[in-house]
Amino acid sequence: MICRAAAALRLTAALRQLVRLESNFGLALRSEDVTMAMKKKHLYARLMGDDRYESKIYLQAPGTVERPNVIVSSVSHRVVGCLCSPDEAQAKYMVLEKGKNKQCACGYWFQLVDDLPEPF
Repeated sequence: MICRAAAALRLTAALRQLVRLESNFGLALRSEDVTMAMKKKHLYARLMGDDRYESKIYLQAPGTVERPNVIVSSVSHRVVGCLCSPDEAQAKYMVLEKGKNKQCACGYWFQLVDDLPEPF
């Protein structure tokens, strides 16, 4: 009689652990699904032309005083990184302001301009 009661207690304890494990596993799957859905949403937005952080590279100019690299932005200040040479592993960052051209340490010039909305 005592053996049966002990076996029943062990069985219920094992079932409780299994239920707890399944519920935690289900939560992990749900959070993973949410993460994948958000990544998918951002990917579709980029494909449709929504550039959330304005990271598009439009055209690289020669980078001279007369023809600087143009950075399009909807804000008055912008942090820009310059890879001074193709072998460079890290970018050199600088703050650009609208209306002022700025020269990088390597000699390239940058200019921040207004982001003009496209007509409908």
